[in-house]
Amino acid sequence: MKKKELKRRHWHQPTLHFSSQKNRNVQWCESKLEQDYLLYLEFDEEVARYQSQPLSFVYHNDKGLLSRYTPDVLVERVGGTLVFVEVKPFSRLNRHLRRHFSSLNLRIHGRYNVPLLVVTDDQFRTGLAIDNMRYLYTFRKMSLEKTVPPRLLAELPSRVQLGTLREIASEYGCPPSIPFLLMAHGIMDFDMTKPLQDELQLERRQ
Repeated sequence: MKKKELKRRHWHQPTLHFSSQKNRNVQWCESKLEQDYLLYLEFDEEVARYQSQPLSFVYHNDKGLLSRYTPDVLVERVGGTLVFVEVKPFSRLNRHLRRHFSSLNLRIHGRYNVPLLVVTDDQFRTGLAIDNMRYLYTFRKMSLEKTVPPRLLAELPSRVQLGTLREIASEYGCPPSIPFLLMAHGIMDFDMTKPLQDELQLERRQ
């Protein structure tokens, strides 16, 4: 069966780009906040793929005037569920904006049968999460199979500190960056909001 496409149709020119490994293309966005959210989606295992600035929605507003709205992202979750996403700073999401997006949700859901979800920065810019994702993102480009010895993968401890895993990796002739490769590819679970220091606790994913 041919895989359906998330088509991109927008009526304005985004200003920032983001190289998506999950989608294997370049995504465009209008702010650093949106760019950080796209990075967050790359690490969200419940997200199959996404498309920034997916379409422009034309409608008549409450005053009867013709208006245009472009969602920030169209997200497809694992399993095929779709959701439009609007990314906003929490500090700017006042009562008026909440009512506005609630009204937009009714209009968009009625036309496309896809809900509109408002996501705020405090939901993904938590602790050092974005800084850590930005650092680990480069390691996601590296092949796990070609870089990590099979014996090391087979003998990874179920629970270990980052510094100890560096020492274990060196015993297999691996560079000290190998633990970050394992973390970036989801082999080792950890608290993304904490500093990537030797004391960081890692757990092998079952």
